[in-house]
Amino acid sequence: MQPERGGASPQERGYQDESLDPMKIIIERRDWFPKNNLLKGFIGDKVARCADLPVKHFIRKGATYRLLGSSGIPELIEDITWWSNNPDFYHLELESSSPLYSKLCEVDGSGACSLPAKVELDTNLVYDATAKMGSEYAVDTIRSVKMKIDNNSYIWYEYVRPPCVEHGFYRDGKRVTKDQIKDDGVQNSSMCANPLLEAATPMCSEAGWYTVSKDGLIFCHYQGERMTFDSAAAICQSNGMEQGYAGTIKEWKAGPCAHGIQRKEGKETFRSWAAETCSIQVKISFQSGQIAIVHAPEPDKDGITNIENHVAPDTLNFFDTTWEGAHPTMSDCLANANCDVHSDEYCICDTDTTESIEFTSAAEVDSIDGLMSKLHIGSADPTSFDDYSDLGCFINDVTVYSKFGDCTSLTTDTVFAFEWNSKPMFLKNVQSKVTIPESSFSFRNPVQFISLSDPEVRDAYFETEEVLNSLFYDSSHPPFMAVRVIQRFGISNPSPAFIKRVSTAYTTGSFGQFGSGEYGDLGAMVAAILLDDESRQVVLDADQTHGHLREPLIKVLSFFKSMGLHYASPLRIPALMSTQDTIGQGSFENPSVFSFFLPEHTPSGSVQSAGLVSPESMVLQGDNVLHLLDAYYNTVKFGIVDCYSMSSFETWRFINPFGCPSPAVEGDTSHSTAKLSYSPQSSTTSDDIIDELNVLLASGRLQDKNRAIIKSVIDPMMGDAAKAVRAAQQLILSTPEYHSTNLPRKQDNARVLTGYNTKHKAPYKAVVVLMMLGGVDSWNMLVPTCATAHAEYVLARGATHAIPVDRLNVISALGSGQACTEFGVNEHFPVLSELYKTGELSFFANVGMIARPMTKHDNWQSESGFTPFAHNTMQNSFYTSDIHHANPGTGVFGRILDILKQQGLHTSANNVDNGMTMLSGDQAFDNPVYTVSTKSPQVLNKYPTVDNLIEVVKSLNGVGDTGNSLLSEYWSSRVAAALFEHEQMHDIAAVPEFEISDYPETSVQLTSSFKAIAGYMKSREYRKVNRDVFVLSQGGFDMHSEDKLAERFQETNESLEGFIQEVKDQGLWNNTVIISGSDFGRSMNTNSNGGTDHAWGGNYFIAGGSVQGGKIMGKFPSPLGPDSDYWLKRGRWIPTSPWESVFNGVAQWLGVHEDADLDWILPNRGSFKSHTLHDMCDLFTDKDLFTDGACQCELVNGVQTTVCDEITFSPSLFPTDSPSSSPSQNPTTTPTAEPTKSPSSSPSQNPTANPTADLPDNGFLVPNIWEGALVSQFGCANNPGSPWKSIDGTTTKHWCKRNDLHGMPTGLIITSGHGQLTIPKAFRLYTAQSCTNCHPLSFVLEGRVDSASPWVEIDSNEIRDIADGLLGFNADIGEPIVSTYENGDSNHAYTTVHFHSHSAAYLDYKITFVVRGDTNGSPPNSFMFGEIEIPGMLMPPDPSVSPTLAPSVSPTLSPTKGPTTPPTRSPSLSPSVNPTANPTTELPDDGVLVTNILGGSTATNFGCVNLLWGQWKSTDGTTTKYWCNRTGMHSQATGLIFSPDHGQLTIPKALRLYTANSCKNCDPISYMLEGRVDSTADWVEIDSSELPGITDGPDRNDQYLQINSSYASGDPNLTYTPTIHFHSHGEAYLEYKLTLVPKNPTANSLQFAEIEIPGMMLPPA
Repeated sequence: MQPERGGASPQERGYQDESLDPMKIIIERRDWFPKNNLLKGFIGDKVARCADLPVKHFIRKGATYRLLGSSGIPELIEDITWWSNNPDFYHLELESSSPLYSKLCEVDGSGACSLPAKVELDTNLVYDATAKMGSEYAVDTIRSVKMKIDNNSYIWYEYVRPPCVEHGFYRDGKRVTKDQIKDDGVQNSSMCANPLLEAATPMCSEAGWYTVSKDGLIFCHYQGERMTFDSAAAICQSNGMEQGYAGTIKEWKAGPCAHGIQRKEGKETFRSWAAETCSIQVKISFQSGQIAIVHAPEPDKDGITNIENHVAPDTLNFFDTTWEGAHPTMSDCLANANCDVHSDEYCICDTDTTESIEFTSAAEVDSIDGLMSKLHIGSADPTSFDDYSDLGCFINDVTVYSKFGDCTSLTTDTVFAFEWNSKPMFLKNVQSKVTIPESSFSFRNPVQFISLSDPEVRDAYFETEEVLNSLFYDSSHPPFMAVRVIQRFGISNPSPAFIKRVSTAYTTGSFGQFGSGEYGDLGAMVAAILLDDESRQVVLDADQTHGHLREPLIKVLSFFKSMGLHYASPLRIPALMSTQDTIGQGSFENPSVFSFFLPEHTPSGSVQSAGLVSPESMVLQGDNVLHLLDAYYNTVKFGIVDCYSMSSFETWRFINPFGCPSPAVEGDTSHSTAKLSYSPQSSTTSDDIIDELNVLLASGRLQDKNRAIIKSVIDPMMGDAAKAVRAAQQLILSTPEYHSTNLPRKQDNARVLTGYNTKHKAPYKAVVVLMMLGGVDSWNMLVPTCATAHAEYVLARGATHAIPVDRLNVISALGSGQACTEFGVNEHFPVLSELYKTGELSFFANVGMIARPMTKHDNWQSESGFTPFAHNTMQNSFYTSDIHHANPGTGVFGRILDILKQQGLHTSANNVDNGMTMLSGDQAFDNPVYTVSTKSPQVLNKYPTVDNLIEVVKSLNGVGDTGNSLLSEYWSSRVAAALFEHEQMHDIAAVPEFEISDYPETSVQLTSSFKAIAGYMKSREYRKVNRDVFVLSQGGFDMHSEDKLAERFQETNESLEGFIQEVKDQGLWNNTVIISGSDFGRSMNTNSNGGTDHAWGGNYFIAGGSVQGGKIMGKFPSPLGPDSDYWLKRGRWIPTSPWESVFNGVAQWLGVHEDADLDWILPNRGSFKSHTLHDMCDLFTDKDLFTDGACQCELVNGVQTTVCDEITFSPSLFPTDSPSSSPSQNPTTTPTAEPTKSPSSSPSQNPTANPTADLPDNGFLVPNIWEGALVSQFGCANNPGSPWKSIDGTTTKHWCKRNDLHGMPTGLIITSGHGQLTIPKAFRLYTAQSCTNCHPLSFVLEGRVDSASPWVEIDSNEIRDIADGLLGFNADIGEPIVSTYENGDSNHAYTTVHFHSHSAAYLDYKITFVVRGDTNGSPPNSFMFGEIEIPGMLMPPDPSVSPTLAPSVSPTLSPTKGPTTPPTRSPSLSPSVNPTANPTTELPDDGVLVTNILGGSTATNFGCVNLLWGQWKSTDGTTTKYWCNRTGMHSQATGLIFSPDHGQLTIPKALRLYTANSCKNCDPISYMLEGRVDSTADWVEIDSSELPGITDGPDRNDQYLQINSSYASGDPNLTYTPTIHFHSHGEAYLEYKLTLVPKNPTANSLQFAEIEIPGMMLPPA
């Protein structure tokens, strides 16, 4: 045990905390085999080989000794404790004349030994002839040495061999044995050892042992001595014996040196050299190419080998290696006489090792980087050898040593010495390769620190140190450290340039006058942070993205210090312990190895939408926020107190002198021994008080509006200055200026949340998500019990984790479609099997987050969309179910609740713990996440200084104004939400009917959480909520070592049983669903610590009274081993079912039935919609999951379609505004219902390509005169909704929610974007993807010449094909519509109405629709269609009129999404010459200026993995982002080719690019634009340039916004690059090719929102 720490001792804490003990490595629990590093090499690369250490390395430069004291028991190597100080055994004692004795003694000024704790030899010790007579000079290596200090005392030192590695494969191996050789002559536990290493003891016998059995002897210089094989033979020979031929070795007969050969103290301490040879073989996995090391010793005289299990042919200790080319296949193995297919169907082959030279001449060495990349084998310092010399080669910063040769003829002994990142490096000029004889197969010889024959904990420490070094010296480490440390110094989102400056200081070890000049200097790093302009410039406080939220502990300690907390009793101080549950942090109470919050945590809302992080916001739960504030108030009023009824920073009940004021008098601190001593320098005026406290508490950040509020409160108190100070303290401590470090901007009105006012008609439903944090071992929750499957399970899990059938609760899987028809549930989780058998629970087999259905043969690593096996990324992907970040800042249940609220349902998102991400919805819905507390609500602000303090706090944290600090905004929103929750819980607690009685009482936190949920559900009528979603968590499942699964399952079982009974008592069991989830499943294979590791797919359950139970859904893996297509190394399963499949059915059960809504909720849902019946229902429907489900999947024309029953209730409230539905990212090629490929009713006469007589001659015909227009809607509840989808050129549906607006007309108003008159000649309507009753039956089309003119009717008509029900549906996944003036797109379902006689021209249009339900008395709540096209003539512009600019749109009051640095929201248009309203002389007179010549074009991409995926988004007139997945294609050019649908030539005159909503590194930074006159012509370059503003990190655009731009200018309300003009360009082209270069060439994504190329459209030829 380490010494107790002050303030953290067990006595102070009241319990023993093992987490404070030092870490100890147990060698038996360590993986001894080679391990891979970050560079696909091995841990130990570039470390010296043990076989290459200098002879007598223990007296050479670099040898290290540790003082043991009077005990001779080593600490880093294992010897038998009996040996120490026992005169019956041999010890290595140094003579006082020994050079090593002198070095260890280190005589002080008095002539006595100073005995330093650690001695490292700085030079080789010189031994003369006399010194060589010493005992240490006779041995190969030392373990510990004994030194006589005076006549009666001895001191011991332990020798620490330098870090070195062994090759896994070598030639001329020798057999070593362990344990005694008894009368049967059998050598036990045999394996190979390298004869060049000090690996074993001798085993000597008399000559002729083979004719008569002879007892063997073991000789040594000291107990436990190891020596090389040659030294063992020499010591036998010196005693007249032979090495390695003993008939028997018995501990009691083989001499003192044999003591320990029999098992002692739990282990055998050493091995002995045998005479037999031993070869090293390789075991190969045909599937993965992984290898294992197999030892093949020569049999003993009786033909027995007795090979150690870990290197026997049955071994499964596989590891990765890099083959030179392909690895052997089964046929290769069978064809090679040196190989054999083992019984477990792996290949075992003989091996040979060869060493080759890398550099033959010093001239070939071009740099240190070249040496680091090519050489993998290290060396000891050449100066520690006697026979190495400096060759004097002239290589910059590199010294070349060798035994032989010169600079032109280097050898394998050559060593290159240099410094790398301040670390001395010695690399040997040699490569070691392993080959399979008689084949071309070879791989690099792996290395490992830990000896397979003689493992020592010393080498495990060296290995650990090297792992840390590999991370420390990796190129990613400095910027990683820079970001993390900058965050702790107060800037959550440092700029890339700031990170680079700090990273450089850390790498060079220098910043100005600070630093040692060595790599990794933290002093230089801290100086670089604190002295950087980004830390010091006060103006940055006004940047809404700068700074950070202050973490609770830092805030409180700063408060104590600035307000002068004075301790009257210094023996006991409030150490802020046991406060994690109250304020979110506590001393020594970090909940996991990831500390209190994750550095990359991004809270929902404006922070996440801006692409920023805020780690500290992770602890801002409702309870924590209010307890923190109330504890501040009470500390100001009473000092630190100890009362159950008052919030405090002190929670050590009854063991300290902190009293509880009774009766309490505001301002009375006499009951506390720790109170604030602060008094302002001047309290003459309220301004004096506020000014000083503003500096001390808020660093001068207090803004005028909050200052005025505080002043208005304390002015009336100035008669009692002390009370006025206390009031000012409490108010400033409540402001966002105190809790964040940048400047808030707020409005005057308070931020107040309210609940629902009316009761909803729909029945109540609740979902409870139980998150098992850490990665639950669900492969031991659900286990196959069929004979074959269970045998595979036992083989995979091993003896440590396999559960026998008789310890499982067996359930039937008949009818579940599993290969095994019988499973068992963990005996410690009986509630699951009970519910399963009663049909109230089903299991989901092998579920996890995946990008698409895939196997191990696919490129699963790059396609995953997240980092598999990592806690943070896997948790986040489960919470969001949005791996491509289509809806950033939202969680899957947040989006479900958004849609339900849009439908008029009364929703509530309820976070018990760790659920904020999963429950956060889109900001447009204003759907707050509430905290469900497990504690009873306390009264805030007891004995107030300010009577209405809470109301004032609401004003201090008022509604944010434009440009508000994003961090302040988040703090204030959490305060408002916490106060609403608190007030609501107080009201609920006051109602006796809501009290939960007879609930099981327990100390298990999970039970308390479930009880809190049950109480909240009971208050549903009071809250007027009919859709509740709760998220709670249970920790402790990350079991890398000790297996406590049974304990965790017992807790879960107990908690679930109590909750289920309570819900049943409330009559809500049929209305409640419980879903389990976790970060990931765990590995099937056991790790070296007896635990399991992070994996991927796992098994989970869904339970409830309406669950269609008794089934195992999905696909449980079969076979359950490496032969499965889903098995990854170490038994990690690729999921066979996505979480989307579960959430799809749950969302439907809650009431989400529209495919478009489900696609928005689950953006990757389209990746799992199959076109075959066999896999059709991978997406479970609610009829699959529930007895009362309404939806099922059907196959319609080969495409999966959701069909739902009618809803039997009507929502009572209008829905809220909704964001537009994001189209699915995988468009199908066929519609969801069989359409008529062409309209079923033909007009009397089709329009011809040439205009009729009533059309002017100077216009030109276009497929849609409304293209690029601004669209608004009327008669819809979801205004503004997404009306732009009605003319976006795709089948993405326009969807109008009508609800209670059925008596109002509904339709669209179209405002021209180009300012030119048009003549409409027809009307085409494309159907939506579903809901026949939601389509329009008829229309009235009107036009006007300008906004001041009246509307004039153009045509009114029935849409006959829809009225007759003749049209099919189109897929709502954004499929492009390719049409012409004459015809619509024959690949989609549409209908046409012609206006043959019409010839009048208009600017704006209004279209009014009549929906089927409006005429039959049964009004639907939705009105929808896919697209409207108005084919017609576009008239030339009036030459006397300037091009009309798009109308501006007022910005919203919500904070902007990014920093205030350039480019601004409205980039200046400042080319050398601004474009005039009339085209220049280079342009023809008969063309028309248009906003975007690419509009209406068909786009195809190149250099992207996701071919045929959403290219239309690049020019759809909205900020919906175009995303190119470049994984694995970084070397290829990427871009888009545009082919116009109108067939007319155009002249490009400029280029604008709008940024996407996230990922600044994914922006394109430069472009090349090319054109051609037809598809057979060559491309001609038009322009190439950098995109201005990208390097500055431009702001982001939210998704799905309409772009309102013109020829002359981009949309001033959106972010786009400053316009690049092509003033001199006048050539016309038909098609265009745009090649883009991403800002980060290695990024896997290229993204932008829109490309605009203003230009001139020429008349048709």
